[in-house]
Amino acid sequence: MPLIVSYPSERGNTVPYPPLFDDVRRNHGFTDLRGKPEQINQIPEALESQGLREILAMLASEASQLMSVGCDLGSHKRGGERLSRRHWAGGYIQIAQLPLAPPNRAGLFAIAKTAETKLRTQAGQDTWKVAFALCPTHFKFQELLETETLWIWFDAAASGHEKALLARERLLSTLKEGLTISGEQSSGS
Repeated sequence: MPLIVSYPSERGNTVPYPPLFDDVRRNHGFTDLRGKPEQINQIPEALESQGLREILAMLASEASQLMSVGCDLGSHKRGGERLSRRHWAGGYIQIAQLPLAPPNRAGLFAIAKTAETKLRTQAGQDTWKVAFALCPTHFKFQELLETETLWIWFDAAASGHEKALLARERLLSTLKEGLTISGEQSSGS
């Protein structure tokens, strides 16, 4: 099972949002990185992952046609799984298309399919699970804008904790390549 991809729907959310900490989440709240890649080191969720920092930097660049809405990382051990995939490291990144506008479901789906294609070519022997979920999102900056975003949930499995973290980094690096291609396509390059 090198790569499993799904396309679920996700409940909506509002941006900006406050910190949220519970048994599963440890999200420090929304930070608007558009045009401010130097602020990535202030995102606690990204400090443990070079791959996540690289995705956030790409999304924060002035030229990006995408923006980050949120992210988180985590890891856990799953009993009942084969030893080769007992340890999991995953998280999510939520992205929006720029400029922020009414929903563009076809555009988000195209981004997801491009990223999926890149993941399929690079999964190799890794065990990756990725879900590309469309999510109704309300942006409350100056005015309320109702749109949709793409919530990308990802997991990488391996026989040990460190191996799972490395597999997650490979997944994130590949995801970045797919999102970069998508961003270039949506800007007309």
